[in-house]
Amino acid sequence: MNQNKSEKGKYVIWVFLPIIIAYVIQIILEIMAAQGAVVYVMAMFKGTTGAEMIQDINDIIVSGTFNSLIQVVYAIVIAIVFGFIYKKLFKMDSKFKFFKSSLNPAITITGIVLMAIAFQYICTYLMAAIVVAFPDWYTEYMQLLENAGIGESMSLLMGLYAVLLGPICEELLFRGVTLTAALKTFPVPVAIVLQAVLFGAYHRNMLQGCYTFVFGLAVGYIMYLYDDIVIAIIIHIVYNILGTYLSRFLPTGGNTVISYFSWLLGSLIVGYFAVMLLKRGSAKVNNQDNFDDI
Repeated sequence: MNQNKSEKGKYVIWVFLPIIIAYVIQIILEIMAAQGAVVYVMAMFKGTTGAEMIQDINDIIVSGTFNSLIQVVYAIVIAIVFGFIYKKLFKMDSKFKFFKSSLNPAITITGIVLMAIAFQYICTYLMAAIVVAFPDWYTEYMQLLENAGIGESMSLLMGLYAVLLGPICEELLFRGVTLTAALKTFPVPVAIVLQAVLFGAYHRNMLQGCYTFVFGLAVGYIMYLYDDIVIAIIIHIVYNILGTYLSRFLPTGGNTVISYFSWLLGSLIVGYFAVMLLKRGSAKVNNQDNFDDI
């Protein structure tokens, strides 16, 4: 029993430490980038007053290119750091093999696509419901997207972050290290909910935090079924591609209350079907839904 407690204690810190490390890395990179902007302006400055120099520095720091570059560098650093930690702590003896935890890759791929589509709708309708109750959250959310450079005129760098680097670093951080450590420490349902809460809090915006919490629950469960970080990353990438570039092409139904709930119900049914497909395609023993230890 003491050995079991010791084993749990070894991993419990890795449930909460990753999000702290991620914030520290982000702060350090932002400070370094700001200092770099100051040095660059001082070296290239051709003005005559200190006010002009400060304005030049501010123009660089608030620019979309500057912020996109920070996000890309941040994602790469996080992916390297937590990829190493994930491998060192949990996968030291594992060899990489694509779809190694799938009994049927065709079923798994179908489930991934359906799940990404379904949760685009689920999260969109969830956002709509939340915005009605908390309209200020929507204003904050749109300001966040504008500051991050995410929109119709998104840069190539920000697009790269949104659809590839962001999903990789976030999955390694939350479904890789955080969830895997939580599953070794807490009952399965608690572990999945806890990592989803941390995933939502990580985004530091109430509206985004709500729908990323729901998405985190779904991807966390699939990670539990497969114990395969590649599956989680692919789901996240497909989800972000749909949300970033293809959402305008997805049918949304009418604007009535009946159509809203009809499409929401349809999305939930498709999402459930997708999860069942993914469960059927999992080769892991986790597909037995061992939730009785709660």
